[in-house]
Amino acid sequence: MYAAASRRHGGRRGTGCRRSVRVYAIYKVGGAQAVAAMAYGTASIPRVDKIVGPGNIFVAAAKRLVFGQVGIDMIAGPTELLIIADEEARADWAAADLLSQAEHDPLSSAVVLTPSQRLAEEVVAEVACQAAQLPRRQIADASLGAVWRSRRCEGTG
Repeated sequence: MYAAASRRHGGRRGTGCRRSVRVYAIYKVGGAQAVAAMAYGTASIPRVDKIVGPGNIFVAAAKRLVFGQVGIDMIAGPTELLIIADEEARADWAAADLLSQAEHDPLSSAVVLTPSQRLAEEVVAEVACQAAQLPRRQIADASLGAVWRSRRCEGTG
């Protein structure tokens, strides 16, 4: 079984993934309630053998509760991501990596460390541009808002 958040919540179809692992059913569910439905089964969603994939703090809590009753990949907490980038790094890629983690949970922390003032400014601009396109922008903004700072490291050139 393959469960993904609806497009409204940033989910994608994932047909390539389905084919490679021989998925026979797809349910458009997500969040802690999806973990419970897949772990125990419902009238419309059968019980599964294993639950894998990322989520926010509520998904992590739900996975902790069902651990031992169903297989899980891991109990992950809020993401903490540090990108170390030199002046050759691509700002658009760094911004995409930041946002891919920040959109999971307001408690996530995503940081770029670079000696390049130019790159830091470009990443800040890219984050703003790419975040405007995200269906889960409010979550990413909340995550980055608490820690997002552009600072030049003194003594690095």
